[in-house]
Amino acid sequence: SLLQVLEDGRLTDGQGRTVDFKNTVLIFTSNLGTSDISKAVGLGFTQGGGENNYERMKQKVNDELKKHFRPEFLNRIDDIIVFHQ
Repeated sequence: SLLQVLEDGRLTDGQGRTVDFKNTVLIFTSNLGTSDISKAVGLGFTQGGGENNYERMKQKVNDELKKHFRPEFLNRIDDIIVFHQ
């Protein structure tokens, strides 16, 4: 299970075989917060403030993550990356 990988750094199947996750990068993807982002995006040209909009978008996504996932899970994640649109 994911908990076993995050806790022990290894995964054991029902037959006793073990897979080591040392020096492994796990990538999780989610679309949490995208409904708010798609509502906020306008059509046409925008006037500057791109970095400001990105920071707001990133904050909304992080807020959605905190609402959806338990802190015990989020605290085990080293880095959260929010991609630009």
